[in-house]
Amino acid sequence: MKLTIEPDGRRGTLVLRGAQTIGQAHALKESLLDAFQKVEELEIDMDAITEADLSLLQLLCAAHRTSQELRKKLFIKRRWPEVLEKTAGSAGFFQHRRCQFNLENDCLWRKEGGE
Repeated sequence: MKLTIEPDGRRGTLVLRGAQTIGQAHALKESLLDAFQKVEELEIDMDAITEADLSLLQLLCAAHRTSQELRKKLFIKRRWPEVLEKTAGSAGFFQHRRCQFNLENDCLWRKEGGE
C-alpha cells in the first residue's frame, strides 16, 4: 500500500496492489486510519488488486463509516476492479436501497436503480 498526498495536503490516494485478503487486513486498517489523519479526502485506487476476500469488503465498509464520523470524504477510484466486483457480488454486498448507516446516501455498495 502506498499513500500519496497532493501538494495542498487536503487530498490523498491510497493505492492497493496484489492480494487484499485477511493476511493484509491489519496493515490495510492501519493505512486507512493513518490516511484519515493526514487528509480530508481519500481516494482508494484498487486497479492493481489481484485477489480480494470478505475482509477487504468489511474494511472498506468500516472505512466509509469512519470517514463519515470524521466528516471526511472517501472515494473509490473509477470502477470496481473485476476481482472485487465478483467478491462483493457473491458476498451479497451490493444493494439497491439506502444503507441504514449511511446518512449521506453514498454507500460504496449501492447499485444504480435503487431508492
